[in-house]
Amino acid sequence: MCGIFGYAKQQNAQNNNQIEILRDVLTYLADESVIRGTDSTGISMISPSERRTFKATAPSSEVVGHEAWESNILDRVDRDSTIVIGHVRLATHGSVTKRNAHPFEIGEVIGAHNGVIYNYNKLAEKYNKSIEVDSEIIFASLNLHPMEKALEELEGDYAVSWVKESNKILHLARESSRPLCVAYWKKARVLLWASTTDIMKKSLKRAGLNLAQVGLKSEVIYTFDTDKFGLKYNPVKVKFEARETKPVSTGIGGVHGNWAYTDSYYDSFYDEYVVKDDKDDKELKIECELCLQKFDKDGVLELEFDSYCCLDCYEELECCSWCGDYMFYVESAKYGNWTICKGCEPDANANLSLTEESSCELPN
Repeated sequence: MCGIFGYAKQQNAQNNNQIEILRDVLTYLADESVIRGTDSTGISMISPSERRTFKATAPSSEVVGHEAWESNILDRVDRDSTIVIGHVRLATHGSVTKRNAHPFEIGEVIGAHNGVIYNYNKLAEKYNKSIEVDSEIIFASLNLHPMEKALEELEGDYAVSWVKESNKILHLARESSRPLCVAYWKKARVLLWASTTDIMKKSLKRAGLNLAQVGLKSEVIYTFDTDKFGLKYNPVKVKFEARETKPVSTGIGGVHGNWAYTDSYYDSFYDEYVVKDDKDDKELKIECELCLQKFDKDGVLELEFDSYCCLDCYEELECCSWCGDYMFYVESAKYGNWTICKGCEPDANANLSLTEESSCELPN
């Protein structure tokens, strides 16, 4: 088990305050992700003009407290940055070294992986690649092939984040046994992702942000063009077919011993967005993003791409006229015909509030 996290944002679309909050969010995402791996931590800082990767064989909870975190990482979280790919590792293949820490850069591809690839030796031989970590074969294949073909030849478990053709375009994908969720900060034009909703919720709460989290569907490649971020993040979706591989014993002697994957393991990482009904496997339930209760499809409304709320919660919602985020009525303020969320109140107050001016009578 490993963890992936990061952000993608529109270049030069944030103010100073939003950049400071984003630095906090990235720090908290790294810190909270430590629960998924303590062997190493890696961060790739990407802007239109460069890619810089920093790695340490230490838990992320220690890395974020080191002075190098600010100079190497946070100082590069600025208006110009576009994508940050983060990873925490629990080693299964390959020794614990900086070289074996994610993210990996192979050819034009730079990316991070949570999971285990079982046929990595076979694929490495096929592509004449010398690798130490199973994850490397994912990015070697993505460098050579179209995305769907690269993922469809993998046998194993995976949630993957990567950049290839442009430093402004992010790709996210997963198969059914590995979770992955996103949250979109509309006002700042920032997409955040983490391995689990729990990590995301805790990180956002610590940073003082109230954003809806969405579990990404399995067997779909989501492509996010940061230049196109607006009130919605509008991903391009491409379906692929993951291979059915569910070994009970791998026989792999990783640095933490042999790993065995059973039905109970897979069930614990079942799709966070859609879950099975205990009464009928064919019936799907959808989780309300606000009350977190699960409903039939007819009992929810789609607020935006892959984001749903139940009918009861919908009655309590309003859309902020300033940033477009959804909010509860009780969290809003009125400025004339504008309905503003708490986060936008300072800007709205400065721009929309009218001061009373003295009047005079016009002469007849």
